[in-house]
Amino acid sequence: MASSFTLGVFLLSALATVHCGTVKVWGLRGSGLNGDAAGNQPDCYVRVWCAGRDGGQTYIIDNNRNPSWSSVFTFTDVAESAASLKLELWDKDLKYNDHLGTCSHSISHGSHWGQCSMKKGSLSYSYSFE
Repeated sequence: MASSFTLGVFLLSALATVHCGTVKVWGLRGSGLNGDAAGNQPDCYVRVWCAGRDGGQTYIIDNNRNPSWSSVFTFTDVAESAASLKLELWDKDLKYNDHLGTCSHSISHGSHWGQCSMKKGSLSYSYSFE
């Protein structure tokens, strides 16, 4: 009886173990982007979230339909069960910023490349989850 109790406790503790890792996001690149309705070249930036945590944003690249950012975002202690990534692409304007699109999906261990279609154009990125 005592051994089955010990085995049960062991199994419950193993199930309760949460595996965490580090997520890095880099290589953000826009392609064929348009800003406002007038078709002006956008002044773009990207906001990044992982597992619901706000990682901040890239710097703004002015007047460029094909921007590329060198920013790297690092998220530590990301639970495997909550491993999701969300990227929002914005066009900075004087009065109101234009939301050009959102990309979100679950992520998996290893290094990967992704691409999302935006309202006009696309956003590509790389990430790793270790």
